[in-house]
Amino acid sequence: MARDMNVLFSPASVAVYGASVEPGSMGNRAVANLVKGGFAGEIIPINPKYAGQEICGRRCYAGAADYGRDIDHAVMMIRASAVVPLIEDAIRGRVRSIAIASVDAIRATKQPSPRADGSTASSSKRRSPINRAGDSRPSSSGSRSIVRRVTR
Repeated sequence: MARDMNVLFSPASVAVYGASVEPGSMGNRAVANLVKGGFAGEIIPINPKYAGQEICGRRCYAGAADYGRDIDHAVMMIRASAVVPLIEDAIRGRVRSIAIASVDAIRATKQPSPRADGSTASSSKRRSPINRAGDSRPSSSGSRSIVRRVTR
């Protein structure tokens, strides 16, 4: 079991679905953060629109299978409507774990949401993923392993 969790908490390779050459986009920031953060493993940008191009110094692939090797973990920075086809691509490409950050769900949380009293509040001012009306909003959590940095 511990070995299986390593692909999530200490992956040797990470694919970023929705990677982009557009500075400031979520897909570009995800790749840039892995590079700037010193991730020691392989970083594999995936986006058919930019296949063959470089994103943050890494070659971009159309899909996980095009990479040609197993991938420990994938982060999907994509529209909700693209999730199922890209999970299928990840399965064909032998990706072992996936985290999904649906771009439109994240954007949706930035819109004013109704409160029980009829007023609205911007999500940037909310401190909880549950607003006063009781409806849940998309939220995410993260994990980071420092083991590789400490032991090397």
